[in-house]
Amino acid sequence: MSIYSTNYRETHFEYPDLTKIVGCPTYDTLRLLKNEIKANAISVHSNLGGRQYRHLGLVISPEAYARVSNVAYTLPLHPGNLEITPTATKHVADHMTRTHVESLRVFHEVRGIERTLFQQLVAVIDSSYLAALRNRTTGQYRFCDTPAFNNHVWKDFPGPTQPT
Repeated sequence: MSIYSTNYRETHFEYPDLTKIVGCPTYDTLRLLKNEIKANAISVHSNLGGRQYRHLGLVISPEAYARVSNVAYTLPLHPGNLEITPTATKHVADHMTRTHVESLRVFHEVRGIERTLFQQLVAVIDSSYLAALRNRTTGQYRFCDTPAFNNHVWKDFPGPTQPT
């Protein structure tokens, strides 16, 4: 089974190219960046979190999301391997297969959107300001999800208030 990949940045995002932050990030530049990322997250349809706020839950904290929606945005977990018992009827096996395929599709879709949003963030902030986030051994960012990355950025560059 292959997983279809969508270029969300080009086909869905309101801001395919985020506003680049030149030099040291400031409250105003980070606020603009955060608003653009939130607009992009909301621009892709989702049945998660009550549908209305689409993928906003990918870029804000669960507490902030709870302030705008009474339905929690829960990241889908990888469903694991499909295991159909030999005694399952064809109808049950078909249903289990369809459910598993859909669970995988949703998982990969959300991961694809999350990775695209994260890549957008990393691309517009000078790498010298992100060096502390990189694992020295692997080169990977320690915060691989967008809400954790946002929380780190806002913690390090706070302004008068931290918008959600």
